Amino acid sequence: MNLNFYAPLRAIRAILPSMRLKGRGNIILISSGAGFIARAGRATYSASKFAIEAAHEALSREVESFGNVKVLIVQPGAFATGFVDTIVTPAAHEKTGGYSEGYKGTALEQMVKMSRGEYGDGEGGAKLVLRGDPQKAADAIVSAVVNGHDYLRLMLGPDCVSAFEMKMDELKRDFELTRDIAMSTDLDEFKGKESWS
Repeated sequence: MNLNFYAPLRAIRAILPSMRLKGRGNIILISSGAGFIARAGRATYSASKFAIEAAHEALSREVESFGNVKVLIVQPGAFATGFVDTIVTPAAHEKTGGYSEGYKGTALEQMVKMSRGEYGDGEGGAKLVLRGDPQKAADAIVSAVVNGHDYLRLMLGPDCVSAFEMKMDELKRDFELTRDIAMSTDLDEFKGKESWS
């Protein structure tokens, strides 16, 4: 949370007054596909990314009256950077490779192994493929800033697009299954009236 949430907020607090004075500027958050989909074994990482994306989404609305100050949330998938090499195994779980015994054979074990570039147990195991080109990602970000953009989120990588489509399907399914329940929970005097949201 210190790195992924509080640090970007501190940077914004430092630079935003200058952008307000100039009436222009670009705030770019390098987030992750984990900012919209939480996978097994990545709860705290995703929590930090969900949180900072929410802050930037709100910020994008808060700066609308500042002139030409724009916010861009970049959501890269698996790119060929040194990110995977920085994963640290807690000392308490070195013998098992990063997870406690109770999680052996679960989705958590598979995610830990996949994140480390290791294959699973041979029975449906997976390997994280870092297929994204960092230079192409950088070029896309620069292009969005230089040429202007009408979107808040910039997804990068086919894996990120697939994950987002899966997330939209999950949200749509939940919405369809619970819409009638949601619509039935108003106080009686508000039934049929429009909501402020």
